[in-house]
Amino acid sequence: TERGVDYDALRYSEAFASFVRTAALLAELNYEQVHQLHDADFINLYNAMVLHGSVVLRHPRNASERQAFYSHKVCYAFGPYVLSLDDIEHGVLRRSRDGKGFGLEDNRRVLFTTSSSFDPRIHFALNCGAKSCPPIKLFTKQNLNNELKAASHAFLDSETCIKENNTIVLSRLFFWYALDFLTLSEIGDSLDPITEQAQSSNFWSDEFAVAAKYGRHLIFAASRLASPTLSNELND
Repeated sequence: TERGVDYDALRYSEAFASFVRTAALLAELNYEQVHQLHDADFINLYNAMVLHGSVVLRHPRNASERQAFYSHKVCYAFGPYVLSLDDIEHGVLRRSRDGKGFGLEDNRRVLFTTSSSFDPRIHFALNCGAKSCPPIKLFTKQNLNNELKAASHAFLDSETCIKENNTIVLSRLFFWYALDFLTLSEIGDSLDPITEQAQSSNFWSDEFAVAAKYGRHLIFAASRLASPTLSNELND
């Protein structure tokens, strides 16, 4: 099995058949109901769609398969809208940042224009099926902030390590989405696991503390610190 999931067994299970029937009901949502969907809903739906696509189509195994899988092969109808995995991640949850997502004339932009501001912690909640992705959890509208905080702590704690040569090794998420993490006023203290690891090491410094607090060590500032430095070889 891939990632511990027996996709063949799941494909023919009654539980999966029930899930597919439930997912089809999303197409029956009306305009108003779609606009009431929250970031928590879209996080949960993204993770469900990845699983659905992996069961039916098998998980992509190379770059061209991944591009097709996320851009157009795995799509759900949400009332009058059709959304791919990329649409949900970049258009809805990332608010069409860095040129990805919905264009200015795309009527699907209304799915997020009235939503709260972009929260980079969504990267610690989305599971794309890769081994290094965060585990799948259920998120709720009522408690999303605390749930994203917990997901951030868990992901950073498991995917961050400080090597003996004073090198911090981070998840490739911080390389792929560097611009999303430049202002950590939106993340709060989600980097505490990193700072706790650094404080317990023998090279803690005030300069690193400032970088860690504001997050710029993730891609840029850390590379300018004498110790520690950011590893060029990020975690897969």
